[in-house]
Amino acid sequence: MGFPCRILLLLPSPDSNGVNVFSQDLRVFPSMSNPYVFPPFSLIGPLSKFLLSLKIPFTIVVPECSGKICLGTQGDLSVLLSPSKLGYSPTPCPFSMWAFRVSRRAHCLFRFCSLQTLPRVPKLFTPCVACPRCSHPNDEDFNFCQKCGYVRRATIQGPLKKLDINEGSIAQRVRELNEQRSSSHYSKQKSALELEFINFLGNLSVPKSLSSALPSDVIAFLVWKDGKGRTRVHRQDCHTWGGNAGLDCECFKRLAFGTIDSLIGKLRAIFAESGRGAEWQSLLGVGNPASCRSVKNYLSNVREEQLKARVTPRQAEPILVNDLLVISEYIRALLLHSSTLRVIQIFMYARNQALFKALFFAGDRAADLLQVKVCDVLRFSDNSGLLFNHVWTKSLRSGDANVFAFKRGSNPLICPVRGLEMYFDVCKLLRINLAPGFLFRSISKSGGVCFSHLESSAAQARLSFYVSALVGKLSSSHLTVHGFRSGAAVSLALRSVSLSEIMDHIGWKSSKTALHYIKFKQVVNPAGVAAKLADFPLKAGRTTNIRIILWDSPKLFHEFIL
Repeated sequence: MGFPCRILLLLPSPDSNGVNVFSQDLRVFPSMSNPYVFPPFSLIGPLSKFLLSLKIPFTIVVPECSGKICLGTQGDLSVLLSPSKLGYSPTPCPFSMWAFRVSRRAHCLFRFCSLQTLPRVPKLFTPCVACPRCSHPNDEDFNFCQKCGYVRRATIQGPLKKLDINEGSIAQRVRELNEQRSSSHYSKQKSALELEFINFLGNLSVPKSLSSALPSDVIAFLVWKDGKGRTRVHRQDCHTWGGNAGLDCECFKRLAFGTIDSLIGKLRAIFAESGRGAEWQSLLGVGNPASCRSVKNYLSNVREEQLKARVTPRQAEPILVNDLLVISEYIRALLLHSSTLRVIQIFMYARNQALFKALFFAGDRAADLLQVKVCDVLRFSDNSGLLFNHVWTKSLRSGDANVFAFKRGSNPLICPVRGLEMYFDVCKLLRINLAPGFLFRSISKSGGVCFSHLESSAAQARLSFYVSALVGKLSSSHLTVHGFRSGAAVSLALRSVSLSEIMDHIGWKSSKTALHYIKFKQVVNPAGVAAKLADFPLKAGRTTNIRIILWDSPKLFHEFIL
């Protein structure tokens, strides 16, 4: 008839004797959303019907089903056996208490097919207030005293003056803000992952929910999603292990450990929003399962496995000045044949060349630069450049502004000011008004210019198109929009710009991030220690001896002693 309760303390509530539970509306008590009920044998039916009439899900604890019904805890001497001819029997209770969950449906008292494992929920202690009649301590939000049944009435003070409150508009405003936050890319990813995880829990042999999921369920979900990865992890006995990536093999494709780390972070946020907290309490077995040590160990094991298989995170290859020059020349050649192009193609080419130049010289994220509006761009009074005032980015969430400027360059092909001016001129000729909204607009499926901004994925698709058309002319065939940022940083490092100035221009907060992307020491001094070792002073005529000594360690030791 179910599974035994893992935690079951059969203790009566303080001063609960004499309280008529049938005269109270339990729906007003937040703590009665899923109560544990220990009724006497004669009240099992009436109490179940009463709770079902209130549509309150509950867990009723009854004696183990057998030919005889025992009321009491296991080993208790105060046992009543029914039916029994002996009446009161002082023998210890041989039965254990069992628990099962009751359905909300009123027509079915016990649904044995819908049994669920009971979650281990800790007792929540809330502040108490004294009853004004009997001074009994009750929960601070009580409506009825648990001792004397006093009905608590809230004292509401009348308003000092009448206010015009439109509650409908207030609720509408709250919904708009919530929808705006939920429409972000991260929120959409997290919502899709939550639905997938809930569906996974429901398909287990023992169905579970977010409130009853355990760390083992989180690990099982990650292993299940691991089969949908795109990173091939080679075994050590594989013939492609060691760098022969072009050859085919039968090794499995897995999720990259960076992707697994991101999934764990989203699952941690999902559990926190569902009321599971932020940490996992191993001793109590409650809390946030995604924060458990076993989940972190799983991530460490996957990372170790992939690093041993030489699967390292792919870093965006920098797009340098020469790459930008080649792409700009190619787009310029396409615009010169504007007589054979459609209007929307002319707009797209003019927008793309301005975007790529702005990405390189601004050193900004593509997703952030695409959020710039026309009103954020100002022209210097002497017409020497443009000033950008960016107030909303991934790292700007507190009202700060990211101000950067573009100055006219000597090379008109890659000058960002001339690129944006050409973009403005093309929009003016095509009668496309950019003033009301975003600077870089997207194109609809019907071939029109939308009011929404261009997505970073669409910008990457356009860059990939140009890279595939310029195979052999660029530094790499795997360039991404992230490469504009690292390319700008590397170009500044080659111009002997200090690391602090590069960080201030790009927007990096820590030197660790900057050194990770640009490898500052290797760029400024490519040879580094290797050059110093190569220039190690050696006496003339010792080259042959050194070659021989390297194969004879005792002689090498003797030479160093001398």
